[in-house]
Amino acid sequence: MAAVKIHRHAMIGPEARLRFEITMEHALNAPTAVTTFRQHDCAPQMDGAAARVIAAEDALDRSTDRPGWFRGVGLGLDSVMHQHKPDMTLLCASTKAAEQGFSPAGTSPGGVDVAGVHDFEPTRHEDLGFAERPGGYPPLEAEVTSLGAAQPVNLSGGFTAHEEPGGAP
Repeated sequence: MAAVKIHRHAMIGPEARLRFEITMEHALNAPTAVTTFRQHDCAPQMDGAAARVIAAEDALDRSTDRPGWFRGVGLGLDSVMHQHKPDMTLLCASTKAAEQGFSPAGTSPGGVDVAGVHDFEPTRHEDLGFAERPGGYPPLEAEVTSLGAAQPVNLSGGFTAHEEPGGAP
């Protein structure tokens, strides 16, 4: 379901790398990448970079008419050796970063209007507190995370269809 949704979202993103729609049947019949994950569940190998320009408030008039404000920032680090984790579906780094970011922002997962998360969306919803564990699939099934819905996620097409920045939550 996530693969179908993110490819649909990628269609409106001019910079998306994989701008094509897939059907549920196509997603379910795609080759298996690794047990339980099919081709369209996994991001292709590619390289990229990301940057955020941080400026003093008085410099914004010269830079943009639509500034963005950081209300909270979090950082989480964890081992990439999944075989040593008690639960391979849990990314503790994402959970830690979310908790650290929500607190100073004075918000919670329910206060997020739109999100960009690493693919395998259902488990990332759980890590970030958007859904109880286990419970990441019902919002996806109900299309609560689709464009125009209550809490859209991965409007760019996600990292699978748009980009794969290293270390994204």
